[in-house]
Amino acid sequence: MLKLRGRKITVIIVHHAGRSGEMRGASRREDMAHWIISLKDDSKDGESKAWVTTFKKCRNCQAIEAPSLRWIMDTSSEKMNLACEKYSGPDAMLALIRDGVDSATELAEELSVTKGCISKWAKKLESGGLVVIQERRYKLS
Repeated sequence: MLKLRGRKITVIIVHHAGRSGEMRGASRREDMAHWIISLKDDSKDGESKAWVTTFKKCRNCQAIEAPSLRWIMDTSSEKMNLACEKYSGPDAMLALIRDGVDSATELAEELSVTKGCISKWAKKLESGGLVVIQERRYKLS
């Protein structure tokens, strides 16, 4: 891969994650990569197919330049529609809590927001009966 990169040839590797959600195998593969993009299903019952893309590694750019995106594919009509939107806010936070991220600090880092913003979203989710807040840790109701 390094020889190809030196020759300005793009290499794309499609890889699956283990139970932890991280790439399986040796981490040496990750060292050579400029970008690592995570793809997670975000479909809800009765909705169109949806997924979220998140840059787990983004070399040569700031995290703010590569936000998480939610993609929605709707095939309910004759024409397939594909939409994309920035994935943030309480919905993104709830999805991360479902995935096991439970601390305000980790949530703030993942979503590129302040801990105060996480606290505000958590109160909104708690008032909706979706999460329980216990000592700056969040879990599903």
